[in-house]
Amino acid sequence: MGRVMMNDPPACPDGQWCPACLMTAKQEQWIMYQDDIEAGYAASGEKLTVIEWPQALTKELRTGRYRAVCGEFPMLGIVEGLCWDHVAGAQPRAPQPAPAAPGLIPATGPLPPGLRRPR
Repeated sequence: MGRVMMNDPPACPDGQWCPACLMTAKQEQWIMYQDDIEAGYAASGEKLTVIEWPQALTKELRTGRYRAVCGEFPMLGIVEGLCWDHVAGAQPRAPQPAPAAPGLIPATGPLPPGLRRPR
């Protein structure tokens, strides 16, 4: 079975690339070179196939400056270094009533006669 090495993008000139941009770009790199990658793995012996980094994808990468939830990958939770495009938006909700204290069950109607407070 052959080996495949996918070249990575150049270093970010302004710090670090947004991790969501990187994941999307790597998927695009995989799609662009899928035939070469599959042929590389199918090769015999220890043959190494090197997959180039398409410079066109570098234009799609943005510098990551924000710590937030990623809109495309919310299951990752808070992520360091997102670009503004990948920061999830939020729509504030109306205030919710405070929940009952633990162990208390809120009443849904009048209490039965035996449980009413005497007046």
